[in-house]
Amino acid sequence: KSTDSTNNGENIDGSKITSNTYTIGNKYITNVPPKTTISVFKNNVSYEGYEISFLGNGSLKTSGYISTNMDVVFSNNATIISRKIIVTGDITCDGNVNSKDTNLMMKYLLGTSTLNNVCRKAGDLTGNGKLSNADLVAMAQMRE
Repeated sequence: KSTDSTNNGENIDGSKITSNTYTIGNKYITNVPPKTTISVFKNNVSYEGYEISFLGNGSLKTSGYISTNMDVVFSNNATIISRKIIVTGDITCDGNVNSKDTNLMMKYLLGTSTLNNVCRKAGDLTGNGKLSNADLVAMAQMRE
């Protein structure tokens, strides 16, 4: 299991940013399904009093899919709160789960490719803290 503690419905840095759909932790926002759009994400997060921005690969994103490793930034005059997004199964950081993800997972399991920590969290579909063939099977079952 992740060591990232969750704060759903509780104060985050003195604020009231919550979600009944996603898990908002101290570092990450998890349980985001593949093909979640920015619009859908915004509708599933309460962030009253804050502006919300999305950064993907260093660029501001205003539409399209939420993807693993994207930063969501909540800001107001006094506070900036940033969290990394982890889309379930999205280890290629494109917002989808498809053959690219399963191929990369196979390469990782064979030791011929590496994954950063955020992508490993996205690929840990069994929730046991490590990537295995069971995660690959679960990923293959959920891919488009």
